[in-house]
Amino acid sequence: MARRIDGRPFVVGDSLADIFAEAGIQLGRTRLSPGRDAKVGCPACQARDELSLSVKLDQDGQGATWHCFRGKCSGSWIVPGSGRIETGERRHMPLDSTPTLRERPPVVAPTLDRAEDQKRPDGLLRLFAARGISEETLAAFGVYGTTRNWPQLDEAGKPLKDGEGKLLWGPAPTIVFPYQWQGEVVNRKFRSDRKQFQQDRDALRTLFNADAIKTADEVILVEGEMDVLACWEAGFRQVVSLPDGAPSKLLDEGDLKRLDDQRYDALETCAEKLAAVQRILIGTDMDMPGGYLAEEFARRLGRVRCWRVTWPDGCKDANDTLLKHGPEGVQAAVAAACPMPLEGIFDMRDGCLHEFLHNGREPSGLTAGIGDLDEIARLPAGGGWLTIVTGIPSHGKSSLLRTWLICTALRSDLGIVWCSPEDNRPEVLALRICSVLLNHPMKAAGGYVPEALLAKAQDWVRRKVTFLWSDNPDTEMTLEWVLARAEEAKRRFPRNLLVLDPWNEFEHQFTRHESETQYTGKWLRKLKAWGRAEGMGILIAAHPTKLQKDPKKGVYPVADGYDINGGANWFNKADLGLTVYRRDEGYPEVHCWKARYDAFGKRYEFARLKLDPRSGRLASTSSRDAAHSNMEDRHA
Repeated sequence: MARRIDGRPFVVGDSLADIFAEAGIQLGRTRLSPGRDAKVGCPACQARDELSLSVKLDQDGQGATWHCFRGKCSGSWIVPGSGRIETGERRHMPLDSTPTLRERPPVVAPTLDRAEDQKRPDGLLRLFAARGISEETLAAFGVYGTTRNWPQLDEAGKPLKDGEGKLLWGPAPTIVFPYQWQGEVVNRKFRSDRKQFQQDRDALRTLFNADAIKTADEVILVEGEMDVLACWEAGFRQVVSLPDGAPSKLLDEGDLKRLDDQRYDALETCAEKLAAVQRILIGTDMDMPGGYLAEEFARRLGRVRCWRVTWPDGCKDANDTLLKHGPEGVQAAVAAACPMPLEGIFDMRDGCLHEFLHNGREPSGLTAGIGDLDEIARLPAGGGWLTIVTGIPSHGKSSLLRTWLICTALRSDLGIVWCSPEDNRPEVLALRICSVLLNHPMKAAGGYVPEALLAKAQDWVRRKVTFLWSDNPDTEMTLEWVLARAEEAKRRFPRNLLVLDPWNEFEHQFTRHESETQYTGKWLRKLKAWGRAEGMGILIAAHPTKLQKDPKKGVYPVADGYDINGGANWFNKADLGLTVYRRDEGYPEVHCWKARYDAFGKRYEFARLKLDPRSGRLASTSSRDAAHSNMEDRHA
């Protein structure tokens, strides 16, 4: 059973299923993972064919938050919202210990200055003139100057205090920005000559210049009153700003603190006007808080109708642009506004193809210096490319991976996240990598490898390879676990490639009524999308199904992507597909059965390599190898 707490958008229940049922949220086959978002249909707006509700499971798995991203969501009281499993301990907690929305105090109308006291002395006019703002514009907005008590500041801007530690107050010149709503001044913002700010206590929060919104074509949102005045000078009338500026950080979309932030109350006051606007131009400051505010505007007003204004280089905001480039500069920046990014939609912008080509982002492959292999297969460079390596067990998949990837890493300065549960411990794989690096066995008849060489190889492995591994019997090495660890590894060291060897060693969790083919297709898509987001390539070693020997020749056929457990998705999703096949002992072949682009390889061709049993390194059978990428020759 589940219940709502005091009419608030917070639900408690005996289970997550009860909580979601009470909120009307239907997960279907969607699987939730602690700390990660999932998209489902919104019960409030009930948009067809649109998964607009973001549901995030708490890290402890005992609760969740949810929020709809759709700009036209009806906003049922339960969306946005949150819920927690009501354990025995929680049942005895006071209700005020659960998340709650802030209670708004009653609105108080401000006591206004007399008309005869609302003056614009010469000093005020000179100050605004220095910012490119005319007296006519000040008069249009009712901006005036007065004197008001403020905390006194020292030269460093810190408050002055008396001997008892109390703030020292004193009169200072003050600018007054009246906030009007429906023809009445409902709030005033005060700015001292030392850039201190105050507002009327418990006043109605509205947008500065909100009454100027008279048509539904477009509105410009900027960060402060000075920017509104600057845009007005450039000829724009429907331009507004919040009274409280930009946030210092960007909160998660389901965070109740964000949903209850007083800073955005002005948007609620003007919600009806803003809802009718077709295009919203966001011209906040070009610093990090300005970026946070732009993102928050897009979230709250509907990203699909938001365009981002980018002010010119060297200009922080609209007022800077007015001063340095005049009204024409402001007009040009507004005219060049670009649509805010939408998930799953790519908008072509001016110059993007030139940038794509000249920054080396077109499909390209990295060579290993193994001539015969480089002829038919090159590791795809960049994030999101999927490489599949298959082959009959014991035919040399792992040997190929070690030589190919390490030689490529040495030549192209790659960083690798390597997860190989079959090797039992990371040290086992690390020693094999060191052997390839040095082209030297770790242990021979004469003893172990020299300590100096081993130390050099170990240092390279430490800097360039991160191993994913766990000896906790309760840890399930799911793909979610792998991606979470890989993200952490990339935050610590530069990493370009994630290796999963082999696929069958991971804990695969199928949803109810989900076939292996469906599961495989879903996860290959997720891995490629994750790789694009993180800028990492994906390489998977996967075993084929049980093959039958040719009855005449008595040998196994060469497998390809269609022969891997899980169906044709392996072939369809791969950008580069390789098979390791050993026809003769010591001479493995690498067959290329898929190369999405010519830069990645040659389909239907193969390379015959020779294996050095001492070091595990592979080389061409011809004389086409580049100079060996040995540890001693390249990176220390």
